[in-house]
Order: sequence, then C-alpha cells, then structure tokens
Amino acid sequence: MRVKRRQGRSYQRETSLYQNPASVQPFPIEKTTEERISIIATTPEKELCSVLQDLVKTCLIRKNIKYQHDLTFHGLQRLLGGRLPRINRVRTLQQIVFRHGDTIVSAQTGFGKSIIFYAIPIFIGKIAIQLIPSSKLGEEQKRSGLALLQRRPSARIRTC
Repeated sequence: MRVKRRQGRSYQRETSLYQNPASVQPFPIEKTTEERISIIATTPEKELCSVLQDLVKTCLIRKNIKYQHDLTFHGLQRLLGGRLPRINRVRTLQQIVFRHGDTIVSAQTGFGKSIIFYAIPIFIGKIAIQLIPSSKLGEEQKRSGLALLQRRPSARIRTC
C-alpha cells in the first residue's frame, strides 16, 4: 500500500532546513600538538610568547608529555634565530619549564646559560632573576638581553 505525502507548507518548511552537503562548511579541525609545535618557526613575533605558553600548558597534560622535548627544542631554536640549540640547553630549559625539579646550571663561559634565563619568561610567563657578579660580564649580558628584546618585542626584560 502506498502512502501519499502532502506537498503543503509544512513539507516546504522541513525541506528548507536541509542544506546541500557541498555548501556546508566543515568545522575547523583543531591542530594536533605535534602540528602546533612544528609551526613555531613561522609563528609571528607578536604571538610567539602566547603560543609557547599555551603549548607549555598543553604539554603538562599526561598524554602530551612526549612532546615536551620537541617544544623546548623548537622554541629555543626560534629564540636563537634558527641556530640549533645545544642538547644540554634543551634539557635544562625543559627541566625548569616543565617543573621536573630544582635545577642548578654550572657550565663554562660561552655555554649559553643566559639564553636559558631569557627563555624562562617567554615559555612560562613568569619572572626570572639572574644575578651576575662581574660588572663587565653584567654589561655584556645587559647588551645581549636588550638585543634579544629588540628582536622579540613581546618579551619583557628588566635590567638594573
């Protein structure tokens, strides 16, 4: 037995609610943590601090712990202007940023301890205090810190 459908107003209202599937825009798919880390190199300067801080919060979640090293490596590489960071710099910064415990850094002159201290506020948005006993070394660090500040306007560095 066949049932006839009414072609009245209610039928027209129902059909107008349906759209052509080709014209419907799909929801934007959120990028994975790995994809977000891979685009750090192309992130605009003004957004770099907020992107890194957001990724740090994401990598604190248990399922994303495996990305902590990659985030630290690529973020530090970006701060170094594309140069590859030394592995001990990455490990030290990772230990500080991801709260793996207290960290004492004792390394020779020229190792790059200062970039670690400059990177802490950029990665986690907290204040880092660096005490430098030698006035000549202090002036050199002040100059390099101000140079970093000029390249990264979103970072905040205070010198005394």
